[in-house]
Amino acid sequence: MARTLTLRPVPFYKRIGGFSAAGFQSWRPALALWGVGTGVTLSLLLSNTPIFKNDVLTKIPLFGNIWVDNTPAEDKPF
Repeated sequence: MARTLTLRPVPFYKRIGGFSAAGFQSWRPALALWGVGTGVTLSLLLSNTPIFKNDVLTKIPLFGNIWVDNTPAEDKPF
């Protein structure tokens, strides 16, 4: 006996903007990787910006001491 494929469309009230939760679950790993990649890229590009360095990078629990500037004020050129 051959099996037939039956499609059960998601009701309209369970979709948000044409997307359903079941459809989102298949995209979740790819979206997570893109999010992590974007965060790492922004961190690397903005690591020399003083505001980002002081407000974000120095507050990372284990690696924050890497970006702390201990240079005395008289040794800084500007």
